[in-house]
Amino acid sequence: LESPSTGYARECENFGDLAMTDESKALQSIFFGKQACEKNHYGKPARMPQNMAVLGAGLMGAGVATVSLDKFPKVILKDVSDTALSRGEDMVRDVFQKKVKRKKMS
Repeated sequence: LESPSTGYARECENFGDLAMTDESKALQSIFFGKQACEKNHYGKPARMPQNMAVLGAGLMGAGVATVSLDKFPKVILKDVSDTALSRGEDMVRDVFQKKVKRKKMS
């Protein structure tokens, strides 16, 4: 068995070697790029938007509209076909009906 100080020295050396690999540099680049994208360079808006429109009432569009209804008083769902729009509206309605049934909203 090695002493703790020998183990710490070996760990330090190996960590230094790992930090210099191409994989480590790529992961660092992804991390710092993600951090830069999350920063708001435009400041706080003068007034918060009151309306939102979602183009496409498929599974993803209906999902975006559903979660957006918590943040925006008016959400407009649009689609090229009336049948697709109806299905999207039904998906949104079903989510809220389930919440009411489970007593998560009234």
